[in-house]
Amino acid sequence: MGHQTAQAALGMGAGTLGPALLRLPTTVWSLIAFAVLAGWLILAPSGIRESPESELNKINESLKVGRLTEKQRQDKIKRIEEIFRAHPEIFIKEAKDRAKGEVNRTIPVLIAKLTVALKAEDPGKLSEDTEHVLFIPILGVKVGTFDSERAIGSIERDKEAIGQKLAEKLASAKYEELNKNDAEDYLKNIILDSIGETTGTDRRKDFPPSATEVPGRYGAIDVLLPKSFLVR
Repeated sequence: MGHQTAQAALGMGAGTLGPALLRLPTTVWSLIAFAVLAGWLILAPSGIRESPESELNKINESLKVGRLTEKQRQDKIKRIEEIFRAHPEIFIKEAKDRAKGEVNRTIPVLIAKLTVALKAEDPGKLSEDTEHVLFIPILGVKVGTFDSERAIGSIERDKEAIGQKLAEKLASAKYEELNKNDAEDYLKNIILDSIGETTGTDRRKDFPPSATEVPGRYGAIDVLLPKSFLVR
């Protein structure tokens, strides 16, 4: 008898449970849904949500492949900047790493004792007084932060061709410009343009930014003249 009474009571509870749930206020249902979602987020595997470091690495790798449209490339560069702004700790860490790698982006001596006879602006008036020679004791270069190892390797492999092309370009340098206050900038631009033509790189093209270079640059971006130059 007691067993039958318990079954009847259970059946009555089950029968009335469904309608009772349907009569719950909307706010209660919202709280239930929020609790279920929060529980899922807590219990979900951590790998589902990608870390900013992982996303940054993937973006940089995809940019190195070079199979993106210009819009896709710019979108990815913009995303890197967003990650740096949202996670300054990543920006600071990369800045420290880049500072340590500054030496690795430099070729201290690419060419030594470069001597170039400058072409006369007016060959018809050529004389001993109008013949000028440019002498650079040491010429080094620094490459941009984007894929710097590949850029360094490319320049070192093409060292001979770079030297030949450079001698041709510098022969056309203007003597008057080489004697002005901004002569070093004038000379560096000629050298960088020449290296860019030989290696097929453009130092003005935007690449993914780094903590020390925004936007990033690829290939030779600066010329080192530790002993300056002489023109006579």
